[in-house]
Amino acid sequence: MVAEFQEKVVISTKPVPNFHKPVTRSSKTSITSLEPFQEDLSRLNDRTTHLDLWVDLLWRFRPNEADWAVVSPHFSQAILAGVFPTYYSNGVRYPVPWKDVERVFFPVNEPDKHWILAELHIATGVVTFYDSLGLVKSNRRSCWRAMKKDLPLRLISYLNECGVLKSKGICIDTYDISYDFARVPVQGGLFGDCGVWVCICLYRLCRNEQLEVKDPVQAALAYRERMLDYYFDNKVETK
Repeated sequence: MVAEFQEKVVISTKPVPNFHKPVTRSSKTSITSLEPFQEDLSRLNDRTTHLDLWVDLLWRFRPNEADWAVVSPHFSQAILAGVFPTYYSNGVRYPVPWKDVERVFFPVNEPDKHWILAELHIATGVVTFYDSLGLVKSNRRSCWRAMKKDLPLRLISYLNECGVLKSKGICIDTYDISYDFARVPVQGGLFGDCGVWVCICLYRLCRNEQLEVKDPVQAALAYRERMLDYYFDNKVETK
């Protein structure tokens, strides 16, 4: 069988052309200006850039008749630190002031660890937390205990100083903040999906859609991929 196989083999006298062009420093002009890649396996959980961008996108496509406002992740960090930036609520940073809406969405962070979404219903003072790990409902972590303890007074003071309560005819003497905890799909434990779930919840709540999905892990992965494609397809070239 070996002899029979060898008889059928035809050796070409012509060299096989190489169709694969070697990559050289000058063959890819679009990447010659890039800095060498430096591997870094540390996680950048404290960055808020993608959440800021998502907030701006929601404002860009917000229907005029919508009853909500959404603010940057820096808002909760500021008021919990005792700083009250009025430009978040008076129509300066965002096109619609809080006096003209019923609900306000704002992300809340446990530094370097976890993001959740909070929703304030201004008239009732109810703050609903959308937490893909359910941590904020528990009292086992000091960060969330401190946040839940400090947020009511800081939020009421902010609404009062920025004139939101007065504009809606709400008396500060009887106004109070209470908490509710929404049912949210549980994120996977391997991918750091809390920021993605803040984006999912924001998008769906702003469109009055259900939060439930069949497979939370696959949904978050798909959402992450679609967001990357969307950002890349609509990127703005820097000069």
